[in-house]
Amino acid sequence: MRPPSAPDALRYIVKRGKVTMSGTQIVGTNPGGGLRSWVFDSSGTFGESVWTREGNRCVIDAGGTLPDGSEVTATNILIPLGKDAFTWQSIERNVAGSSLPETPPLKVTRLKAE
Repeated sequence: MRPPSAPDALRYIVKRGKVTMSGTQIVGTNPGGGLRSWVFDSSGTFGESVWTREGNRCVIDAGGTLPDGSEVTATNILIPLGKDAFTWQSIERNVAGSSLPETPPLKVTRLKAE
């Protein structure tokens, strides 16, 4: 049996004109297959996810806690668009027991380091 690889820490920034959020996501090999990740953002939200591959897309079953203590769950879909871009969509979203609508697919592009 091969030991899991060391996790990678990814830092991210969300901008809509100005920085609206930042955080760190740690991604590592899941012993049960696929990937597992943990996220911590600048608002105080934290969570964990299990990633699986379905064809050309990644399906991410996510759960977490908001700063007010509310529990959140969602299924996130990532579809690669090449080396530096992908679409992200969040479906089956739930906050504190209430369903939320799906998000439309959003294109995410890696920016070169300054």
